[in-house]
Amino acid sequence: MTAVEPCADLTASLLTAAFPVDGLDAFASPEQALVVDGHLAGQVSEELAGAAYEEAALTSSVAVHQVAVDAGFRDAVGGGDAMLDRALGNLVETGADGPRNRAFRRDAELVAKYWQRYCAKIEFGDVTRSVEFRQGAERVLASEDGALVFGTAFLEELEPVFEAVGRRDGIGLHLCAASLDELNGGEYLAVLNEPVPPAASGSHAPRAAVGRVVTRRAAWHTTIAESGLADVVGPKERYFAARRWRAELGLPERVFVALADDSKPLYVDFTSPIFTAVLCTALRACSDHGIAVTITEALPGPEHAWARDAQGRRYVSELRIT
Repeated sequence: MTAVEPCADLTASLLTAAFPVDGLDAFASPEQALVVDGHLAGQVSEELAGAAYEEAALTSSVAVHQVAVDAGFRDAVGGGDAMLDRALGNLVETGADGPRNRAFRRDAELVAKYWQRYCAKIEFGDVTRSVEFRQGAERVLASEDGALVFGTAFLEELEPVFEAVGRRDGIGLHLCAASLDELNGGEYLAVLNEPVPPAASGSHAPRAAVGRVVTRRAAWHTTIAESGLADVVGPKERYFAARRWRAELGLPERVFVALADDSKPLYVDFTSPIFTAVLCTALRACSDHGIAVTITEALPGPEHAWARDAQGRRYVSELRIT
């Protein structure tokens, strides 16, 4: 490393989410979701679809209880929200096999809403790693003592992106790879962390890229009223309605949903009853159902979270170039 000269014009830091992104997968029920889809398409009986829903709901219930008893999570969120503290206490008291009644669903949705924010967004993370840029022929030169070192080849791939956005600093990037070796081995892909511009309701903006860097995630634009989800009642009915809505719009299973009232985007896994319930509750809570809704693909996905801790757990991260 001593023979490699630093790049003086750019600096960066790597921010990491507070909790492992793997925790989101505990809520997922992809096989059961396919059964429900089959029923909605007229190919599977209502009885089988109902059983699949119950299995998926149980998966979510067990997962949210595991979150509630996670000491690290309780320490991170405790004391900041009285309703959340009460919900955590109730879930711990009732246990994983407690009744899935209305009170349970209310508490579970609140805890799941916080959990997805801590796992899927870096804004709550308190871990920052140092990053260096150095002259070198490789993308990733080294990862030593917690510091990442990127070579000239990495910056060269970013130059077209810098030109496209009109600047070389103040840029956030999600590195889309399963490991640092994958970055060096030719599978490099980054996603520019820029806000999705507003668009007309009913429109769809496909993913855009400059070279191997995604500069705009795929996005769909609608309204609360057009989704039809705010008026659906009943946990199973909500799940079925969300699966139908996803299919109608052609949405991926994992998305972020943002409302025009500037509330924080929600991570939604459409295979999970608890995440679809969180979505429906958020839409129903808005007094104006004409509010615009923007759905953005979750890219990178959990499978692309290359940042790992000593136990091998993966974290959502963002490279911020300054």
